[in-house]
Amino acid sequence: MKAPLYYAIACVERREKEGSMTEPKWIRRLRFNLSRLGLFKGHLHYYTTVASTQSEAARLASKGAEEGTLVVAGKQLEGKGRCGRRWRSDAGGLWMSLVLKPKSLTGGSHLITLLASLSVVRSLDRFSFDDVSIEWPNDVLIGVSKVAGLLSEAVFVGSELEYIVLGIGINVNNPIEGFQSDFMRNATSLRESSGSISKLDEVAYTVLGNLEGVYLEAQRHGLVKLISDVKGRTSTIGKDIVLTIGGKELHVKAVDLLPDGRLVVKGEKSDSQNILPEDIERLRRG
Repeated sequence: MKAPLYYAIACVERREKEGSMTEPKWIRRLRFNLSRLGLFKGHLHYYTTVASTQSEAARLASKGAEEGTLVVAGKQLEGKGRCGRRWRSDAGGLWMSLVLKPKSLTGGSHLITLLASLSVVRSLDRFSFDDVSIEWPNDVLIGVSKVAGLLSEAVFVGSELEYIVLGIGINVNNPIEGFQSDFMRNATSLRESSGSISKLDEVAYTVLGNLEGVYLEAQRHGLVKLISDVKGRTSTIGKDIVLTIGGKELHVKAVDLLPDGRLVVKGEKSDSQNILPEDIERLRRG
């Protein structure tokens, strides 16, 4: 005997309510606030703990997930960084990955990373953090300390771009004491920098709102102005840096950022070179 329709509906509504109660309040607030956006509204997948938001977003994208699908985790066990490095992702930070399917952007996925970096910088400006800048190719600094890292991974079918998974990791309220022992030396967090706790949903919504704005602007009007804005916030330019390329260190000075996102560097006794992010294993200040 089939259950009455009203009973089935009541069961579904109860399960949905019970499921929502398992999410932290900040995720429920973020889910509600994302409905105000256009491209990035809805499609939020939350996990208390996940191996990697980047891997999970890629899995969803490979199964046809819509553009704007967002994966957020309270904690990552195997957070991804550049060149296969691990990103430490303890509870209290903001760990998220976004599925993007740009139709009119030309250039490599590193341009998405730079646009996302600009979005994070502008967001931290709104929260009144001082001395926020981009460290080419994929970090955001407060002063000289790393507060956020970004990673774009593109998937092609033949020569056609299928999707990009953009990962954004921001040290918000997570402890940073143990960072001195791994590759995230000189790290900081929003809490460490401000002395107060930040609301994760407000940080996430502000970043995603800014990102949606620059992403749509890039597709409608091109990258020239946006990359100029990125250049204006890139503290790497004018600094002596050490690039690791093919396992060897190259001591150079960063002198410019080109419209295609390449960093122009010059050695003391060598001609200038135009460097793509995929050319290097590591960059550090000289």
